[in-house]
Amino acid sequence: MRANELRQWIIIPTLRLLGLYDDSTTKIAFANEAQVRLLSGTAAQESGIGERLRQQGYKDYEGGAFGIYQIEQTTHNQALNWLKLNKPQLLTKVLSLRSQSLGISPEEELIYNLYYATAIARCLYLSVNEPLPIAYDIEALAQYYKKYYNTENGAATAAQFVDNFHKYRC
Repeated sequence: MRANELRQWIIIPTLRLLGLYDDSTTKIAFANEAQVRLLSGTAAQESGIGERLRQQGYKDYEGGAFGIYQIEQTTHNQALNWLKLNKPQLLTKVLSLRSQSLGISPEEELIYNLYYATAIARCLYLSVNEPLPIAYDIEALAQYYKKYYNTENGAATAAQFVDNFHKYRC
């Protein structure tokens, strides 16, 4: 998948479904672009925008990270708990994106369902009290990703985020 396709067909529609994307004013448009670029950059860094959908070294669904955003089970559960406590209406919208009729696990959902995975990734960033950086400051987006998504314990670096952001043309 190309980054522009991810943005156009997955990220923006998901954000609209969640009520987090609004093109009514220029000011909001800049905020929209920041979250879209942060999510596409996260997917580029974490999975090469879908080149890797499962963290290496795991043979089943026990442990590991899943999907284009490489979300771990624990992190997924934290996002849902945060939503339940802080944004119950948004939780309802996020859960409405699941493919329950297919009978798949939450881990499989993060791999197969790009809308749901995108919603969870965005909610992980929403749980942070610091506002998003300016959309066109890739270095700031990279630092934000490293601090709040990959964290100090993660192997990724802000420099890798910037490199992958450009490599995948986010």
